[in-house]
Amino acid sequence: MRHKPTPFLVNPVAIDTRTDITTQMLPDDYAVKVTADEDGQETELVFEGRDFERKFFSEETNLSFTRCFFDHAKRDPLTGEIGKKICFAVSRQHATKLVTLLNAEATRRWPEVYGAGSDFAVQVTSDQPGAQQMAMDFANNNLNGKSKWRAAEFRDYDTSRTRV
Repeated sequence: MRHKPTPFLVNPVAIDTRTDITTQMLPDDYAVKVTADEDGQETELVFEGRDFERKFFSEETNLSFTRCFFDHAKRDPLTGEIGKKICFAVSRQHATKLVTLLNAEATRRWPEVYGAGSDFAVQVTSDQPGAQQMAMDFANNNLNGKSKWRAAEFRDYDTSRTRV
């Protein structure tokens, strides 16, 4: 008998992934002093929350998100594999960064399943050829083939190799 994963989305769970930058942005805007010209004059730049990953970028925050995701993601109760997820980014450029970080972390944690060229996470945006088919394949548990997670034990387990 083939086991099929639950075919619906579940409610999100909020997890605190604040960094120094995001903590500073919560009550007010985020301000940073930069040297603006040759005479060493400092200028204060002020960013609002919606400017994150649009006008200023924080590798620390993206890494914190990635680590928190792996540490707290819901797992498949049968196999222990991270359940399928949909993540939203503020821009296509931000999505590319998140996919890169998620794949690197999956490779670091599970090199035997997600080695070099990992497809743990895949960017699906409207500007990509085949995006609609990719979304359908993800929904139908077949994006980039079938999962290899504990493959010897779960040969008939029908779930997508790509998890995010």
